[in-house]
Amino acid sequence: MTTVYNVSDALLAEYGLRRGHAIGRSYPCDDSSAVLLPVGHVRCPVIGPSGRGLQVERLRPLLAAIATGMPLPPVPVYREPGRAVLLGGVHRFAVSLACGYPEIPCRAVTLAEAQESYRYPEGQC
Repeated sequence: MTTVYNVSDALLAEYGLRRGHAIGRSYPCDDSSAVLLPVGHVRCPVIGPSGRGLQVERLRPLLAAIATGMPLPPVPVYREPGRAVLLGGVHRFAVSLACGYPEIPCRAVTLAEAQESYRYPEGQC
């Protein structure tokens, strides 16, 4: 069984946000090297029964930043042919989905960095 990257409506409401009512193409990001990719083109790791899942204490500052327009860093991705693999930033990814952003700011990393820093491809199954 797989845990879905779900941010509750109640948690969104605590920050004045509503599911699927994002304003803009993505969450604010002030990294000029970030590339906006469609959320649907980013493959996110599967969280199985033994995985950590989403942690509310890590979601709260992200939701607060989005609610106030504060920038967040891009998520690291490795570009495979035809898709991007999320290497980190699953909480930012989940918040983007919950808010309904069509795109997510990404920072493309090299294969060497993906393997050394993010255990690619083992860490993304």
